Amino acid sequence: MTYKYRVVECPINDSADYDYIWESAIHNSLGPFWKFADTAKGNVHFEKSFDDGPDAYGGAVLIVDAVFDDKSDLAYFKLNFDLPYDSIVINSDLETVFVKNG
Repeated sequence: MTYKYRVVECPINDSADYDYIWESAIHNSLGPFWKFADTAKGNVHFEKSFDDGPDAYGGAVLIVDAVFDDKSDLAYFKLNFDLPYDSIVINSDLETVFVKNG
């Protein structure tokens, strides 16, 4: 049995011009999660998907789920991270990260 936990659910612009922004945010924001996965008892991996339903602002919603084989790893993960991230911040150097606004 596997257990999914939402780590990112963020509206994005689905234009190809914006791919770099959200791909960079994934790279910059998920590092601590990958480190957690390296130390977990069971297997942990991450799945990326998109929701382009009629309620998707700007064209699509980026979804990243953590998938756990071990329920205790999921519990420990929930205690360590305040999720899901729901927006992207772009700094003055054009580096992007996901954050939780509410």
